[in-house]
Amino acid sequence: EAWAAWRAAREVLGETPKLTRIAATIREAEQAREEGKEKVILMNWSGHGLMDLSGYDAFLSGKLSDYELPDSELQKYTECLKDQPKPAEF
Repeated sequence: EAWAAWRAAREVLGETPKLTRIAATIREAEQAREEGKEKVILMNWSGHGLMDLSGYDAFLSGKLSDYELPDSELQKYTECLKDQPKPAEF
């Protein structure tokens, strides 16, 4: 049933990076089901893709450079998560 929804979305959207994410999510869910594992699988579906496409172009053209977020900035932006449940170890 999940693949039927994917095929329907493909008919409407055509070939897009978002469909790749949906397919990967479906495969992850199928693998968990086969292994008898209960998993929470998150997938981000947002935006219209225009920013994605320019980002892919910049990456493939070698125009992106690595940026290391300073620990102080990381702590600043993750402080609000301190009391939230922690994800399971893989």
